[in-house]
Amino acid sequence: PADIVIEPDIYYTDAKTLLEVLHRQKDKYDSILLAGHNPSISQLADVLSGNYNDPIPTGGLVAYELDSGSWGHFEKDKVKYLFKIYP
Repeated sequence: PADIVIEPDIYYTDAKTLLEVLHRQKDKYDSILLAGHNPSISQLADVLSGNYNDPIPTGGLVAYELDSGSWGHFEKDKVKYLFKIYP
């Protein structure tokens, strides 16, 4: 599909850069799947939750809901942890 975007900035990076990638996304998207690598993807979960100390395994999923209409506001105080699914 045309809406699949590959973001090279998510590979071998840090949680701050992953947040910047999310902030750049267009608000027309209702949902975004960010597939990344450790340790940055687990660090992002910790930044957003404030206490997520569980390393996300390969194939794991952690879901958040944005309490704002703009991806530019995707920050700790604007998201709600929903669930995790681990293999």
